[in-house]
Amino acid sequence: MTTNANMRALSYGSEQNGKRVRVSTSETELTRNIGLPALLSSARDREEPRRTRPDRSRPGRTKSTGKQKKTCSLDDRVYSAADEYKDIVEDIIDEPREKVDGLEDDLKCEQKTVGRHRVEVEALTAELEQQKFRLDAVVDAEKEVVRVADRSSILQLGHAMFKLEEALKKGS
Repeated sequence: MTTNANMRALSYGSEQNGKRVRVSTSETELTRNIGLPALLSSARDREEPRRTRPDRSRPGRTKSTGKQKKTCSLDDRVYSAADEYKDIVEDIIDEPREKVDGLEDDLKCEQKTVGRHRVEVEALTAELEQQKFRLDAVVDAEKEVVRVADRSSILQLGHAMFKLEEALKKGS
């Protein structure tokens, strides 16, 4: 893993004074210096920015603009390479974290959906039990009508029919 990260870090290079600077990526250097030391040692191998000749009358200033020259010290280049290496490592680490966070969010949504379905199933089960109870009442009333009809008592038959009508009204 470190070799791949080093290869990426070393192949990116950096920008100094608006120019792209390439870092040495020799295989022997990578095998000798794995990790941050490879970046630190390769910082010495970077090309120096092109310098303009200073104006002779004012030492330390550029000829064309007369402004103070910007020099890039070795420490600045080392810190720049270390920052690039750190950014690459953070990108490598953050990618799986983002995937895990996304999967956790998906799991929470699915759990909420399952919870809603569970509540709906429980409500439908309760309603089904209530319908079953009403149906049992209607069946019992019909059996009573048949039993009373066998005895041929009109008063009892009328009372059984009244119970059947009551059961049917409650069932609907």
